[in-house]
Amino acid sequence: KKIPKDAEFVLCESASQLITGVIWKTFHKKKKLGLIVSDPKYYHMWKMLSFKKKLYLMMLKKVDIFICSSQLMKDYLPKESHDRAYVVPPAFNREKFEKIKCNINNKNIIFTARICLEKGVDHLVNVFLKVKKQYKESRLYLLGASSYIPGQGDLREQLENKKIKDIIFTGHVDTRPYLKKCSLYVNLSWIEPASVSVLQAMSTGIVPIVNQNVGNKSYVAMINKELVVNNDEEAENMILKLWKNKKLLEKYSKKAIEASKLYPDERESIRLFKKAIEKL
Repeated sequence: KKIPKDAEFVLCESASQLITGVIWKTFHKKKKLGLIVSDPKYYHMWKMLSFKKKLYLMMLKKVDIFICSSQLMKDYLPKESHDRAYVVPPAFNREKFEKIKCNINNKNIIFTARICLEKGVDHLVNVFLKVKKQYKESRLYLLGASSYIPGQGDLREQLENKKIKDIIFTGHVDTRPYLKKCSLYVNLSWIEPASVSVLQAMSTGIVPIVNQNVGNKSYVAMINKELVVNNDEEAENMILKLWKNKKLLEKYSKKAIEASKLYPDERESIRLFKKAIEKL
């Protein structure tokens, strides 16, 4: 769709729209350009070839305001952009998940996101296989769509071909029935901008374990900082620690519910967005 001629402010939703936005800004210097920063592209930007990276950095200089989905995504912006960058977390319907109670007595793990290397699913599977040596009854539920990615293939297809016992692929489904089956949520992504799936799990009492690349790690740290791990080995050790210590698991489960309540609801998310826009 074309940008209306009388538009005073254009908000780009992703990196793919940034080029269009920058072209518009070039011909409308007195008007304002905004960018929602929740695209993994800004993580990959720093690893791009020099010319491509310089192109992105040049385009970002044209942006008047950045709406970041998490502090993690704000941190991926150039430092000179931080004074016009604001964190506005995406809201989720907490009430839909608060009614669900997880089963912390089982030895099951849930993960909810796209099934691909970027989301660290291969790392999670390796961690699960090590944990399963001690807990034969454990299961790993992988909830999310998958597709062929050039240079990588279809990770779900590759894993299913290995016929690994007790790894359940569900595709894109309602997560709530599966949250009831699990005690832990584990996310070892390369980059997870601001997925609310960790908050959804926490609101049911599931204890989360995430790495440093997960945008909502600050809410996990509210339970205990040890749940934000640095590598696969730490993730494995934390899973075993929690499953071997029921009192600690119960304690963290209660704290997970309380921490999830501190995450902005829809009304607060809208308020933060409006407050940021007023800075223009």
